[in-house]
Amino acid sequence: DGEDALAKVTSFRPAIVITDLVMPNMSGRELIERLRRQVPAIKVICASGFVRPPSSEEKENYLQKPFASQDLLRKVKQVLTAKDRN
Repeated sequence: DGEDALAKVTSFRPAIVITDLVMPNMSGRELIERLRRQVPAIKVICASGFVRPPSSEEKENYLQKPFASQDLLRKVKQVLTAKDRN
């Protein structure tokens, strides 16, 4: 749930968030927009088995479901070590 994720990010301030693009009560895209307003430097990985990423940034930080744990680990390392484009 996106609202729960927002509350947890506010409390814990993680370096990275992994979210599905399809969730109840709030889409993953809306969650990402709201997270970036609260914590501009936060890294985000989005995943979906149904929705394709429209933007080039989402494509770089996207995992198609189903994925193996090794794919997730590789993507986390890639996103955490990527240089910010801002």
